[in-house]
Formats: sequence, C-alpha cells, structure tokens
Amino acid sequence: MKNLFCFEGLVKDSLSDIESEASVFFRILEFICNHQHAVVTESIRFLDEKFQDERYFVGHNIVFSKGKKKVFKGRVFIASGKDILSFVRASLLVGDLRPLVVAPIFEDMPSYAVQLDDDGNVFWYGGF
Repeated sequence: MKNLFCFEGLVKDSLSDIESEASVFFRILEFICNHQHAVVTESIRFLDEKFQDERYFVGHNIVFSKGKKKVFKGRVFIASGKDILSFVRASLLVGDLRPLVVAPIFEDMPSYAVQLDDDGNVFWYGGF
C-alpha cells in the first residue's frame, strides 16, 4: 500500500533521510506510549496557545506490523507551529485530515507530544 498523503499545502523542511524520519517518529511514539495520561480536547484552538516552540516535527501516524517488527510508512517533516495549525485547519475544512503526531524539535526525546486524529481531536501528552 502506497501512502499518497504527502503534506501538500504545509510549509515544511525535510529531514536528512527516510531512516531519520522513522527514528524521529518512533521516538515520538515511544514518548506517547510512556505517557498514558493525555489531555483530550475536540478543539484545535487548544493548540493555538500551547504551540510556543519555534519548530516542530510533524508526521503521519501510519505504522504497520511485519511479524513482531513495526514499520513506519508515513513521512516526517519539520514545520512551524503556525504552519502546522494552518495546515490542520485547512485539512479539516475539506475533510482530509489524517492522523498525525507532532512534537517540538528534540535531540533524544520530546518534552511533549500531540496526536491528532482524522476528526481533529487533540491528544496532548507530557508537560504543559
């Protein structure tokens, strides 16, 4: 299955390679899995005041299993919080938002992470 959802319309920068994208995605996912308590809201406006960092990783939440191995099939890019929110709002308007993960740029692990589902629900994990 080829994923054709490629963040068209998002002002973004690419990571150095696909392997880096998978590594970043799985570290965000690990952070989310280790923080079981999430703030859940149905409003994207929640993120307007929360996205204070300059740049974020944003990626498709698309994972498949091959045996016991998890395989990332999406893409991860770097974008500003403002551009991500504009992209999400535009996607919601046309009914084409896909599940995403977002985290501020990090070295080892993010300080917080956000999951957005295809209905625009926001799941905030970690510090405020």
